[in-house]
Amino acid sequence: MSHRFVCIMGIVACSSLAVRADAAVVFSDNFDSASEGQQLTSRSPDVGASWGLINGTDANHIIQSAVNNGGKALQQTRGASGGAAVRGVADFSTGIATPNTVVTAKIDLNLAGNGGTASCDFGYQSSHDPYFFVHPDGTYRLTDGNGNFSNTGLTASTNGWDTLEWVLTYGADSGGQLPGTFSFFITTPSMARTEVASGLNDGLTDTGSILRLLPSNQTNNTAIYWDNAAISIAEIPEPTGFAFLVAAVPAMIRHRRKLA
Repeated sequence: MSHRFVCIMGIVACSSLAVRADAAVVFSDNFDSASEGQQLTSRSPDVGASWGLINGTDANHIIQSAVNNGGKALQQTRGASGGAAVRGVADFSTGIATPNTVVTAKIDLNLAGNGGTASCDFGYQSSHDPYFFVHPDGTYRLTDGNGNFSNTGLTASTNGWDTLEWVLTYGADSGGQLPGTFSFFITTPSMARTEVASGLNDGLTDTGSILRLLPSNQTNNTAIYWDNAAISIAEIPEPTGFAFLVAAVPAMIRHRRKLA
């Protein structure tokens, strides 16, 4: 009877650990609802607050269907004078930096064989957002929340869609700020989703800050393409009584063996 009890408790405890809160989508745009040739900032994202112009002109940011990763995509053109960047802002009420959450941000990139480079910030901090960029040598590079650079060693597709993904974990609030760490994943036409960095420091983010993505074209006289931008947030479940039993089961088994 005692052995049966230990086995059942172990199974129930493991099942409890597998249950996680559903992620809430707080920003999303696949651009498919836009009209052909529509300027990005003249419309709202599918989910979220807005798209805002940072550098360049509205004419530099056009939604079109000739190059896409399903439906339509954003064409971002940088002229001879430089500057082409926009900011996608999450929902004001739900898309905020929150203690003890996991935030996932994704965006697809296609350099379209133009020899261009690109970058995309994610987060809120104005000084040191974590971001990826395509180096002039073609490799993906990362920066953490402290401005430290790292080289993933992976080359961006020259004429295909890559998916870039942050998975950021916020800790407990400390004086109105959130510590965080993140992992980074890349998917290419020839490579399945691969973790290329983990445990990177996100720095400190003000609790309640609105999250956003900031895609940017970094090469003059080129056009690049973005698609399927998204941010989602999931709560980290607090350990339950069953979860604590998982740690207790091995000790209970050892105790039984000693008694035997």
